Amino acid sequence: MTRKTTYSDEELTKIEYRIAKIRKELCEDNNTLFAEKLGIAKQTASNLCGGKKSVGKRTVDKILNTFPTISKKWLLLGEGCMYNNSNMTHTGDIRDNSVGGDLLGHGATKNDSIEIQKLVDTIAILTETNRQQSEQISKLIDIIASKQ
Repeated sequence: MTRKTTYSDEELTKIEYRIAKIRKELCEDNNTLFAEKLGIAKQTASNLCGGKKSVGKRTVDKILNTFPTISKKWLLLGEGCMYNNSNMTHTGDIRDNSVGGDLLGHGATKNDSIEIQKLVDTIAILTETNRQQSEQISKLIDIIASKQ
C-alpha cells in the first residue's frame, strides 16, 4: 500500500492525518520505526495513522514525550505550527519572532513570512533528526564498547 505524501488542510483537521504527518516527517514514513519510538505495536501505529483506532490521552502523551518538538495545540486541534519554537509566540505568528523582529512591518510580504515559517519548520525537523541520530550513535557506541 502506498502512503500519501501530502495532506490537504481539510485532512489535517483530523488527528489521524496529523499523526501520519509526524510519522512521515520524523520517522521517514517508516511505521516500524514510528511504533518502536512510541513503544507500541506496529499494527496499533498503523491504525492510529489510518483512523482505525481512536486517539486517547495516553497516546497523545506518548507522541508529545517522544517528539518534544511537536506542538500540543497542533497535534490536538490542528491549529498553529506543527513544531514548537522558542522564538515564536503561542500564536506561531512569524511577526513575533524575536530573531527577525516584526517582519511584516519592515517591508516583508506575507509570502516572505510564509517562506520564513517554512524555513523555521525545516530547521525544527532537522534539529529533531539530528537529536535522534545522536541518540542512535550513542547507543551504537555503547553496544560496541560492551562487546570489547
